[in-house]
Amino acid sequence: MDLTTMENSFQFQLLGELTNDASLSVSDVLARFIKYELEKTTFYTDEDHLWAWETCYCLLQVAKRTSSTEKLDKLVAFVVELQKVKAYNPTTGKQAKNSEWYIWSDLPQFAWAGGDELEFGKYLL
Repeated sequence: MDLTTMENSFQFQLLGELTNDASLSVSDVLARFIKYELEKTTFYTDEDHLWAWETCYCLLQVAKRTSSTEKLDKLVAFVVELQKVKAYNPTTGKQAKNSEWYIWSDLPQFAWAGGDELEFGKYLL
């Protein structure tokens, strides 16, 4: 994901709003995230691995650009609340998975994106 694509992505924009707009609550942002995910992606039905990876990648990039601890706390709270979300595949009615991880309770692809950032971060942007 190049810099321009990342900065224009829904996830980056939304998480940036969360950190920069004091009036936005974590629950409001989470609701917008889930609504977008259901309406604009096929993540729940076809195991679109990039959606989860890009979400974590954008979260890490917003965090890197955020200096205030209070603003970082909102990002942490977003991840904590996201992990409580159990998404269901609308076709099967079963809890949706991404690879072998449940969405979002297992935070799919977060380990991969975090590892990529730690190892290659200076090259990703």
